[in-house]
Amino acid sequence: QQIVGYCVACGARALEPRRIRDQLADKLPTHMMPAQIMVLPEIPLTPNGKIDYAALPAPNAAAVDSERHRPPRDAVEQQLAQMWQQLLSVDPVGLDDNFFRLGGHSILAVQLFSQMRKEFGVDLNIGLLFRYPTLAELAAVIKETPVASAAPVVNDAENLVCIQRGHAQQPAFFCVHGAGGHVMFMQEWKAYFTGWSIWGFESLHVDGYFDAEATVEKIAAAYIQNLRKVQPQGPYFLGGYSGGGVLAYEMAQQLQADGEEIELLVLLDTYHPTIRSIPSDWSTRVKRLVQQPMKTLGRLTGDNVLDPLRHWYLLNRYVKRNVRVPIEYREPLLAHFFVQAKRQYTPKPTKLPVLLVRSQEVAPTYQHAGPLLGWDGVIDELHVAEVPGNHFTLVKAPGVQLLAEKLKEAHQQIVAMPRRKTEH
Repeated sequence: QQIVGYCVACGARALEPRRIRDQLADKLPTHMMPAQIMVLPEIPLTPNGKIDYAALPAPNAAAVDSERHRPPRDAVEQQLAQMWQQLLSVDPVGLDDNFFRLGGHSILAVQLFSQMRKEFGVDLNIGLLFRYPTLAELAAVIKETPVASAAPVVNDAENLVCIQRGHAQQPAFFCVHGAGGHVMFMQEWKAYFTGWSIWGFESLHVDGYFDAEATVEKIAAAYIQNLRKVQPQGPYFLGGYSGGGVLAYEMAQQLQADGEEIELLVLLDTYHPTIRSIPSDWSTRVKRLVQQPMKTLGRLTGDNVLDPLRHWYLLNRYVKRNVRVPIEYREPLLAHFFVQAKRQYTPKPTKLPVLLVRSQEVAPTYQHAGPLLGWDGVIDELHVAEVPGNHFTLVKAPGVQLLAEKLKEAHQQIVAMPRRKTEH
């Protein structure tokens, strides 16, 4: 089954399916995008004046507008199109097709960029997909990038990715990545935060070079430098998903120490660093510590358990020698070093306004954390909002719609509250 959009022009104005699709992409999440747009002279009606769905023309793959399915023109575009077809299970793929609208997500993006590195000899940052999401645009980047080169930055702010540019009068929300380091999940936010500017911090280590000694304080300071390139002065509206909330917390502390105003800090299902997951027994803990990185590597590479184990030791050698880690192996390392840094961090008490958004379903291994996820006594002004679902559905469609509603409501109410200026 697929979603089909039927449109009728008002007056003599001609409708272009591709332009309609582009406008819908700014308002609808990926899973609600029509697979085909059909322009009709009129909508068929029943004698009662209601839409006659049975009389609507059936979707026809051959009738899809030719502009959307412009075929690849050269070897690079053809080879890239084949990769998309295999990964996304879509055929055909045209030059103007969008990776995300075809069902692309973070895991598929890792696999795609790994194939691109092997086939084209270029090592690009996944964040480029936000700036060049169509086949034609990404192929152009490949052709313009020297073989075996380092990845071009997404923008002048390096690891700060613009998810959506909103209106000047609306909030600009800066959100830090989770343990995986990427911001792919924010692609679906555009449909629900209408008018807002959304910026996502991806890890500084997505380029494949790791700093095993990086601390939360050091990472936060680097993120602030890039934040100021986009917004030089406060008030700042900051947040972070999962462990990224800890980084956002430290960023807010450092900004406040510099005399900047923090409008609101949002912790999206973020546990206090001292809260650790507790397996039911020690054998489970040991088994998880050994198997989790292996499972992640196996999922990304398709290898069996023994191969990821061998890769894991090789990756640690890469890091120690400051050798660039292949893209398909970066996610487990990002999570590993991020968790290590978070565990060594102790948040200082704050009087800043903080919104804690927690998921309704709590994993069994975190039941001991309590309703405030361990932030009791650390944050003076702590507002709490609960969203149905679990830790992962919180930030993905359709669950993110509920998150957006809570965040908009809370932002409007909390920011409007009278409060004394905090001394630095």
